[in-house]
Amino acid sequence: MLRAASRQWIEDPNAEHGQFPMTSILADACAVLGSITRALAVLLLLFAALHTVARIARHIRKFPMPHFLANVIDNPLRRRIQPPERTALRHGIEPGMTVLEVGPGSGTYTIATARRIGAQGRLVTVDIEPEMIERVKRKAVAEGVSNIEARVADVYGLPFDDKTFDAIYMIAVIGEIPLPEKALAEFHRVLSPSGTLAFSELLMDPDYPCASTLTRLAASAGFRLKEKIGNTFYYTLVFEKNPPAAPPNSGAGLPTGPSQASDTRIATGAGS
Repeated sequence: MLRAASRQWIEDPNAEHGQFPMTSILADACAVLGSITRALAVLLLLFAALHTVARIARHIRKFPMPHFLANVIDNPLRRRIQPPERTALRHGIEPGMTVLEVGPGSGTYTIATARRIGAQGRLVTVDIEPEMIERVKRKAVAEGVSNIEARVADVYGLPFDDKTFDAIYMIAVIGEIPLPEKALAEFHRVLSPSGTLAFSELLMDPDYPCASTLTRLAASAGFRLKEKIGNTFYYTLVFEKNPPAAPPNSGAGLPTGPSQASDTRIATGAGS
């Protein structure tokens, strides 16, 4: 209709319709815009409904992401919001580190992390599903990355020695674990005293946990929040181990007479 009106005005600008029918064009444009808006609204409502159903189902029964959904989750929108190379930086990954990744998915973030740590570093990625591990192995070969060790493992009993890793990270995985407290205890065991534990989450994920919930879980396992990046739509939380508890007071049980109290004040500079 717009094209016909324009052609008519070009051929005979003084026709009986008079000047170029701008009102008609604006009306047509508004109609098209309205149709697009309604379509987007329908898609948004459909996504919200599916997301709600998925969250309810995942709340009732948690299970690892099926391997055939890896490519669906690893999509351009997610990579735009959580760029693989930048996500490795958010996780505090540095060259030469020994890193544990839990739940590699399609391996996109695995490759980015492996390249970040370089040839002197070591990346171990684990998943409960053998198909996921095979997928990552094939991707590493195709990308020419050789510092990745992919293996099937259970997060409730990781096959690693205490204090093995400089960093542990997972992306949209912790919500899939039925007993996160038990997994966090294992992460604490295999993480070095100065190591970090990082979680990256995205709101569109059906297993998305609130940052406050994840912070409480980590605190109960002996971690404290070191850094938070992002917002409600997407975020990264980086934790570190709580410092060791101070040893018991070696002077406990000794007399606390006036002379001892005076000595204590002098030693600490109290009263100055």
